[in-house]
Amino acid sequence: MSPRSLLSALAVLFFALPSVLGTPEDPAPLPSRWKTLAEGMTEAQEKGALILLDLRTSALSDPKNDRWIADAEAFPAAARVMNQMVLAWADERSHLEKLPDFAQLHGWKRQLFVVDPWGGIVLQPEGGFGDLATFAFSLNALRQQTSTFIQAAMARREGKVAQSLVLWAGGLLDAGASDTARNAYRQAYEAAKQNNDADMMQSAQLGIASLDVQYPATRQQAMGSLQKVADHPATNEIAAQVWLMLGNAYQNQRSMKQAVDAYQKSFAAAPKPSALAESSRRYLEALGSEPESELRADVGAGNVHILYPHREVMVDSVVFGIATSNDAARVDVFLDDARVAELTRRPFSTKVNLGPTPHVRTIRAVAFDAQERRLGEESITLNDRAVSLGINIVAPLGDSVASKTTVEMQPRVPQGIHLAGVDLYWNETKIATMTEAPFRHELILPSPSASGFIRAVVRADDGATAEDVKMINAGGSSEQVRVDAVRVYAIAQDRAGHYIDGLKAADFVVKEDGRPVTLHVQSASDDPVSIGLALDTSGSMRVAMTNVIDYANEFVLHSLGAADKTFVTAFDEQPRLVQPLTSNRKQLTEAIYDMQANGGTAIWDAILYSLQQFHDVPGKRALVVFTDCVNNAGTATAKADLQYAREVGVPVYVVQIFTGRHINLEMTPDENSIKNLTESTGGAFFRFAGKKDLPRIFSQIRDDTRGQYLLTYVSPETKPNGELRRISVEVPGKPVIVRATSGYYPR
Repeated sequence: MSPRSLLSALAVLFFALPSVLGTPEDPAPLPSRWKTLAEGMTEAQEKGALILLDLRTSALSDPKNDRWIADAEAFPAAARVMNQMVLAWADERSHLEKLPDFAQLHGWKRQLFVVDPWGGIVLQPEGGFGDLATFAFSLNALRQQTSTFIQAAMARREGKVAQSLVLWAGGLLDAGASDTARNAYRQAYEAAKQNNDADMMQSAQLGIASLDVQYPATRQQAMGSLQKVADHPATNEIAAQVWLMLGNAYQNQRSMKQAVDAYQKSFAAAPKPSALAESSRRYLEALGSEPESELRADVGAGNVHILYPHREVMVDSVVFGIATSNDAARVDVFLDDARVAELTRRPFSTKVNLGPTPHVRTIRAVAFDAQERRLGEESITLNDRAVSLGINIVAPLGDSVASKTTVEMQPRVPQGIHLAGVDLYWNETKIATMTEAPFRHELILPSPSASGFIRAVVRADDGATAEDVKMINAGGSSEQVRVDAVRVYAIAQDRAGHYIDGLKAADFVVKEDGRPVTLHVQSASDDPVSIGLALDTSGSMRVAMTNVIDYANEFVLHSLGAADKTFVTAFDEQPRLVQPLTSNRKQLTEAIYDMQANGGTAIWDAILYSLQQFHDVPGKRALVVFTDCVNNAGTATAKADLQYAREVGVPVYVVQIFTGRHINLEMTPDENSIKNLTESTGGAFFRFAGKKDLPRIFSQIRDDTRGQYLLTYVSPETKPNGELRRISVEVPGKPVIVRATSGYYPR
């Protein structure tokens, strides 16, 4: 199939061919940013951009669709994408020499198409001259694949039809146009077969199998097809791709041993460095393994290596494997310096309970030989999400040192910030500077039992610093008295829902486990707030992603003040931070607009992970979650979420979005748990919120957060960590309704 005949087939596929009636007239002028097709192609080739092509008819004026174009350019989500593309127009009389495959057409109804810089059809975006939100989402999904579509165009221009079709299909698949992608893969297979191109034939087979393996009815057939390619791959890259796909299929079937084996073969075959090799590595790490070749080299060099499933949220029981040299006879495993396992039989492996909430934990493995000689050790830190710069001195544990000790420090560096160094001081004298882990230094005192203090300072490349101080041999009583300083955020309203300002400490009665406490109150309506946005981007949200994007941006643009800060997390089967805490509205909206929907839904993991982002963030805070509340993945639980939300003192608001997956309007168990979580933390649950409800919802969240009273007190209780302390907050003698967390867990 020639490139020209391919485009002809696509033109027939996408265009209706009505007869052109009436006397031809020049089309109404478009705004100046819309170029002629010839000008647009030149600009697109220079910029390496795709073209949004407005194919018009010269026969009739079209004020309705002209107005739609103007509305699209004024619609924030659509305008942002259009600004990143080249806008061009053509009709059946203008510049058709640039589009020879359209020359045969005698006319068409007005259509919008995405084309590559040389005029090749990419796809017709959904929602064109229809729903603006759908159009914006579809257009952005295609724009995100610009480089792939341009590679496809280049291959087509070089006469590599099968390769062009494979690339085009891959871009369509990643943009969510699976039906068109399937047809393109089939065409690519036939074109490659005619040319006896085994490489492209197998690439097309992989593309078709990647679609079929998603459905139970065709999964086994697809896996059989993949296995045939794996037995006789045309290239190492295809071998890496097919084993990666088989690994994913085995993992979906819960055949984890086969999945690990497939990922190992994928990594072994993949070119290095490459995105394929890194993908294989990430999948292995997620299953608690690592590439065998690297592991053998590491252990062969005498190192101890901890293997564990790399997840953003590490809670409950987790299996840790320890890889060591052949002469290791015993491995001790420590959790936060407490020994939790003594392993004497291979393979060295143990299950460690990390607790229900994602606290920062340290796992350390120490290996010994048969003569009890120490062979080596490794430490890893879990759940150390950093939002603000910080550092902790974690060793020595006590404050009594005879002559020397090992000082160990753990810096916390937010995403997007780079560590410049860690400085260690004895009193005011700098004794060490470190730039990479492990951050350890042997401290030798100037004299036996000398008193003083050690100070650790972490420096970021932007000039920011943070420090921690520990007294050494300070004298006095060695008895430690634990003091729990408690912070409670409370919202006070009258019975009409109006916020009440100006309450003093004497107006509140706060009880912990029934015992009154003495408290201090802080409140200022103009204090800046920190808001977390957690956006459900799972496959079940695909039909509603335009609403999620629209709702989240509406909140960012119209509900936050100039000094307020926001971070954005997205979640499907795993949560991820897509925009760290910032007051930059442009960064926030760009992060939100680039969302795509795929995979399962791990709501409880996502809420835990999002709450982690508030660690060390002071002031008034709230978490806002946009989701359909259909949970089907992850390891965390609703109970753990509630416990952790109480620990960090952040109210949770959930805006439920209707996706059509809700069989009836009765509350599901997950929805009931979500409602309990929001109410118990002082937040709220908004069920099946529509766009018309947003102003009211966002006003409530904004006013709740700004109207928070910060109540602080010293706990009179001595309950150990892990036991709930219940809190009640009232304003007696006044018609005031108070919303606050109902308890907390001491840490």
